[in-house]
Amino acid sequence: MQKPVLRLLPLLLVLLALPMGAMAAEKDCLYVMNASQTVYELHWADGGNVWSYNPDETRDVFTNADQTRMVAVGSVSAGTPVNVTGSHPLDSSYVEIVYYTSGGASVGYVAAGSASKNYFVLTFPEGSAYGSYRVPNGMRNDVHAIQTYLVTQESAFGVTTDEIRAALALLGAAETTPPSGGSSGSSSTGGGSSSGGSSSGGSGSRATPRPVETVQVTLDGTPVTIDTLGLYESVIVLEGEKQTVMTAALSWSPSAEAEHALAVIYAPRTGAATMHSQSGGKGDVLKKCKNGRIVLVTEWGKNYCKILYNGAVGYVLTDALKLYPHDWSSAYETPRTGTLSYNGRTVGKATVNVRTTGDGKGTILNEWIIGERLVVYGENEKGWCEVDIDGTHGFVQAKYVTLDEVPETDE
Repeated sequence: MQKPVLRLLPLLLVLLALPMGAMAAEKDCLYVMNASQTVYELHWADGGNVWSYNPDETRDVFTNADQTRMVAVGSVSAGTPVNVTGSHPLDSSYVEIVYYTSGGASVGYVAAGSASKNYFVLTFPEGSAYGSYRVPNGMRNDVHAIQTYLVTQESAFGVTTDEIRAALALLGAAETTPPSGGSSGSSSTGGGSSSGGSSSGGSGSRATPRPVETVQVTLDGTPVTIDTLGLYESVIVLEGEKQTVMTAALSWSPSAEAEHALAVIYAPRTGAATMHSQSGGKGDVLKKCKNGRIVLVTEWGKNYCKILYNGAVGYVLTDALKLYPHDWSSAYETPRTGTLSYNGRTVGKATVNVRTTGDGKGTILNEWIIGERLVVYGENEKGWCEVDIDGTHGFVQAKYVTLDEVPETDE
């Protein structure tokens, strides 16, 4: 009578040995593959390291398709849970996905349109401290799983199971049924991309449209568009042409007081600050603001500030910002300009990490290919330079910085 139990024992041991982290992560996926697909990675043409591309936060460095090649690295089958995290930098017929295997999370590219939405939009009643959130369909009947998901993925701190049940009661059957097909587009669940708090997230949402707020930026009274914001100098678009100007020469309305009109996202623990549509952490989650990004402050508050980040206006915790004055030169030494380099070379495919702190222990904000322009605010005793680079403020080792020559002046 005991032999059948003995036969089952090896199977039970195998099941117990499965990576529980990957299984749990799959439950958080907002998309599902509707067809089997080959997964590709993007490599440099010479076989160098894969460039980690983030379409929402990083400027496109792939200006020539001949520089790169797609390499098949595996496949995903129909029905595999995934998250769609962006688009291919050069070819819109592919999207970037995160998928899970026995080895954990992997990132790759698959054909656009091969993943379908697998979530419903949970909208809390009017007057609630919470807005609208995308929730994986697999959690539809598990209020505790939804609660954990909202707290850990969407920063809906303090939401109760009773509030979730009230929101679920507002849902109709059509709102919890995944579509039969179609592309997931370039929607994202992380990094600096649009997160699940958007009121536009899916058919059948009861969320009401949110008025779009704008910030008008001007140079000498002429409206301009900010291409790259810096604490000291910025790149703007004026009458279709890009030009570099002093940030102090720009004005924006509405704007906070001059002493804290600029800021850098400071989120050392999570890597991103959550932007809400209302102060106090209320309303929709508009974006996850990436650590180190430079932003305009349109309204300052002791607990929350209103900012402009990647075209969106919303509220983040004041503690999640490092505030700076509108005119850098009024409070600090005039910085120098330079170029990101490797062994003195400013041309090539080498990349350099930029970190949150100037001691080598800070988290990596991103990696940039050499040749990128820098504003250098100085070098500390540990050999690290404080810099602005492509809209991010951080630190890079001085050996990777080539300073521009200082023009000689007539005495």
